[in-house]
Amino acid sequence: MNIVQMQWYGVLAACICGLALGALYDVFWLIRQHWKRAGLTFFLDMLFSMAGGATLFVLAVSIFQQRMRGFLPVSMLLGGILWELTAGRWVRHFWKWMHRRTRTREFSKKS
Repeated sequence: MNIVQMQWYGVLAACICGLALGALYDVFWLIRQHWKRAGLTFFLDMLFSMAGGATLFVLAVSIFQQRMRGFLPVSMLLGGILWELTAGRWVRHFWKWMHRRTRTREFSKKS
């Protein structure tokens, strides 16, 4: 396998990792919406930051023989943006729809 082909695989792997991190962020967003506590928000933000850093480290070490390439974080960012523009919107719209529907049912039961 030549170097250019390996770098394209690295870009693709970083994009997929960015998609996964975007999905993880939405899971944390759902947890934050359910339990609104400042300590939990701080903990989830720290956990997400550590997951992003660990992912970037593993990509740099495993694919690029311990060399940090500038396109790795950019590719991860593009994967996260891709998640945000596709499935991430659907997750949030579904959550808000379910939340409105649940609140409407609870209100009608109290009446």
